[in-house]
Amino acid sequence: MARQIGGDDAPRHCGECQACCQCLAIAELNKPVFTACPHQCAAGCGIYAGRPSSCRSFRCLWLMGYLSPEDRPDLLGVIFVTTAHPELGNIPMLIELKPGAMRRGPVQAAIGRMRQNRAVVVMTGQTKHVLRQLRPPRTSRRAQLARMAAGLETTSVPG
Repeated sequence: MARQIGGDDAPRHCGECQACCQCLAIAELNKPVFTACPHQCAAGCGIYAGRPSSCRSFRCLWLMGYLSPEDRPDLLGVIFVTTAHPELGNIPMLIELKPGAMRRGPVQAAIGRMRQNRAVVVMTGQTKHVLRQLRPPRTSRRAQLARMAAGLETTSVPG
């Protein structure tokens, strides 16, 4: 039976994935980051019915439907969560679960999709990096004029 985290409003269910059990800090259990949960077992959570509120309310971005079905954290080797950044607000954060997973093509593609709209924080071990939002390439004045002449662009070009 698939485990369901975060209530009935989550668009997906964890199923076989236990990535969050391995990488997140759980204050109520005095569980540090990147440490396996002592209640984790082959079937999932050994205290599922009485699990801490931080576990009960947690939803990764895959679980919330922001990533493709094949981007499930245990399969991808990374987990995307939300984090508060002092300058950028709430942004996605990627936590590498398996060393080197961030360099794999599917992970790079997922990061690229996330970076289209916002910055992404990447956490490898205890190191965090901020990847700024991807901006569309700047178009030269000549290219803008050519696009306008071809009827592809209707905005005015500053003189």
